Amino acid sequence: MRFPALLSGSLLLLFAVTMTSVLGIKTPLDASVFSAAAGAFLLASCAEYPFSIDHLRRIRLKASVNSIGVAGAGVGGSQAYSS
Repeated sequence: MRFPALLSGSLLLLFAVTMTSVLGIKTPLDASVFSAAAGAFLLASCAEYPFSIDHLRRIRLKASVNSIGVAGAGVGGSQAYSS
């Protein structure tokens, strides 16, 4: 996710600079292009994405693995074998 965010931020920044040079500073500020570019660069700098679909799926997977691990504790070899 980091690479697409960097590309998006770069493209938005290029777009904002071009708008500024052609139309003046007011138009890109009105269109919030600089803040969108800053948001893309902020997303690229994040190490973890707590509100992403992948993160929510990871939480759900961990919960299902933990519930399976508790239910099948006697099967998985966590108990000592006695001969």
